[in-house]
Amino acid sequence: MTIKCLSFDLDGTLLLDESKRMDPRTVNSIQRAMAQGMHVVIASGRDKNGCKFVYEPLGLENGNHFLALVNGQIIYDFENKRI
Repeated sequence: MTIKCLSFDLDGTLLLDESKRMDPRTVNSIQRAMAQGMHVVIASGRDKNGCKFVYEPLGLENGNHFLALVNGQIIYDFENKRI
């Protein structure tokens, strides 16, 4: 099986705590995955400016990556065909 996409809920799984910090190992892993051609999707209920501290350092605006400005639960429900 080939992994083609990594998806994160910004506040639920990506951030270490309320300090808006990501674990450097996570950042490194995401950047390696992007270099291998994987798509990255980050879901958040925040507005775009409220996510800038994550998508800019990761370079999500370059390439085929996505910032989904919806609640992460919606992504989960979509994946499980509840929506």
